[in-house]
Amino acid sequence: MRTAALLGSVCLLALPAMASAAGMVTRHEDGSIEVKSDVGDTVVFPKGTLGSLIEDAWANGGKKPFEGISTAVVTLNAGPRGAISGGLLPWQAAWEELSGAKLEVVLKPFNDLAPVIFNDIFTGTGAYDGFVPPMVFLGDMKDKLVVLNDRMCDPKFPPVFTADECQIADGAKRGLETLMPSMQPLFRWGADWYAVPWDADSHILYYRKDIIDDPKIQAQYKADTGKELRAPQSQQEMLEIGCYFNGKDPLGNGKKLYGFMQPGALNSQLFDWYKDIANPWVSVVDGAKDGFGQTFSFDPETMEPLVNNPGQVAALEWLKKAYACGPSDFASIDLGGHFNRFAQGEAVFSWSAGDIAALSQEKESKIQGKLGVMPIPGSTEVYNARDKKMVTIAAPPPAYNVLGASWSGEVSSLSKNPDATYALFAFLGSGPMRVWNVKWGFDGIDIGRKSDFLPPDGTASMDTYVAGGFDKGDAERVSKGIHDNLAGKPFEYFKVPGAAEYNLALEIAVQQTLTGQLTPQAALDGVAEQWKTITERLGADSQKEAYALSNGLK
Repeated sequence: MRTAALLGSVCLLALPAMASAAGMVTRHEDGSIEVKSDVGDTVVFPKGTLGSLIEDAWANGGKKPFEGISTAVVTLNAGPRGAISGGLLPWQAAWEELSGAKLEVVLKPFNDLAPVIFNDIFTGTGAYDGFVPPMVFLGDMKDKLVVLNDRMCDPKFPPVFTADECQIADGAKRGLETLMPSMQPLFRWGADWYAVPWDADSHILYYRKDIIDDPKIQAQYKADTGKELRAPQSQQEMLEIGCYFNGKDPLGNGKKLYGFMQPGALNSQLFDWYKDIANPWVSVVDGAKDGFGQTFSFDPETMEPLVNNPGQVAALEWLKKAYACGPSDFASIDLGGHFNRFAQGEAVFSWSAGDIAALSQEKESKIQGKLGVMPIPGSTEVYNARDKKMVTIAAPPPAYNVLGASWSGEVSSLSKNPDATYALFAFLGSGPMRVWNVKWGFDGIDIGRKSDFLPPDGTASMDTYVAGGFDKGDAERVSKGIHDNLAGKPFEYFKVPGAAEYNLALEIAVQQTLTGQLTPQAALDGVAEQWKTITERLGADSQKEAYALSNGLK
């Protein structure tokens, strides 16, 4: 049995204990509570980390705090061992035993989430108590959610912030000790917190270190190209390297590799894989003094779409070339296929979320100990918005980002049981649970808190990673790569009202380009027209205000 405890602490398994009849929860004599998942792994919550409602009930042997209450939450359907649903379902039985509440988990495919959730909250149906959606929905949902500021510092519940952070009155300044500063704005709107931080998505570049760093392969690459083989410093260099290796067997083991392994199916968040690449083609963070720093999606003064400017068109052309140096069946590759096929050693490069880091350590992986990790490179070609032309920069900064869903729990304002719903999300997002999330690759809950990173960047223990099956070298590179990405100033995170609609239009157009149905220019021109229609319907003035607020421009 593998047992997780608070990062850096010791598991208390030898203590005399009182187990419940159901057997998923055990209270130890020192006041700690051990909770078992349905995969057999357990998490120990030291006294004070589950909140007084649960801890007092278990100490006194009385009625559980939410006994007789039923709650229903909606989230992504990726199966019991898939991303996000796989982070919640293993704890369903344990939570029911721990809290006394009956928990219904309602699972939906990605593109059904917005209509299901929005219909529930905007029609006043109130069938669901809470949601674990992508944070890009926050602009639409915030007025129908419970503000969580007070609950996050209420000792009745599992603590989300430190005691020091709870002394900060301004919600916009809370969480900077617990979370990476780049992640903190995702879960709030202004000073109000609407989500309990759980997942921490950001997209980074993974590469085959055993290939890129091999002296013999480096020598052959230089003989063939006249260039040094190294971890790419620009997207242009990454494309050259990836396409060079596409269809080759550089290791001489009879297995030809793809240059890139990316998802191309609809419902695979294809819009974000495009944004990963396109952001640095049109934006240089802090680069306004050079004449080409700008927002990504809209002109913040006019709300005119920027999606079809020359930089974004050039980026989509780059993306099409990269996908051509990958599997021919890319249009059917979903998120799970993308993660798993790279972990099986099929490609040299993949830019993706933290899921690959964990899945590459599973026993089925072919690349454990061979993983290179770094922020996604920037582009040497950038659209200069001031002069309205493409320019070349010699040393592009990395494409720092917090892109992805960062799935986290939100409480519906229509819920009849907001405390029980919030307590569930605080339980899932608590400090002790972070260890379990680090260890298991299938759950899709990615690292991003300071406590997740190895020293000197954070307080995590290498023992925790090793106990979870990580190769030490991979653990060091994953921790540093994700930390460095989050420590940089990120590009835009798109969470305005209508984000799901805007993103769906972009996703369809990107796939139509990759499959040859449309040229990049025609595809993005179409997106721009659709975006104008969405903005006009939702109200240009209110969208302008929301876009400015969500991007820190106001």
